[in-house]
Amino acid sequence: MERQNDAQIDELHDRISQLKEITKGIGKEVSESVSFLDSMGIDFDKASKQLRSTVSHLKLMVEQRGGKNLCCTVLLVLVVFFVMYVLSSASSPSGAGALRGTGSLTQNATAAGGSGR
Repeated sequence: MERQNDAQIDELHDRISQLKEITKGIGKEVSESVSFLDSMGIDFDKASKQLRSTVSHLKLMVEQRGGKNLCCTVLLVLVVFFVMYVLSSASSPSGAGALRGTGSLTQNATAAGGSGR
């Protein structure tokens, strides 16, 4: 009876150790994700400020010069970008473009650490 209890205690200790390692890994992943998201937020703020500045400059130019030529130029640039997007999507075999090869979080976690059981 005492041997069974000792064996069960050892098994529980091993499981607790595994859970502790998993918890440490999750904590590390969370802290990395938080820092990544913070840096992304900063980048988006910078991009937003630049976009607002560009839009205000465009509005100013349209108001000062009538803007017909500027509108045609902006439209042409948008058409060129759209054509480039369509061509790049058509050239990739899966049609996913830059997203090809990315897996889901579950697939990545399973590949990295097994099923966790």
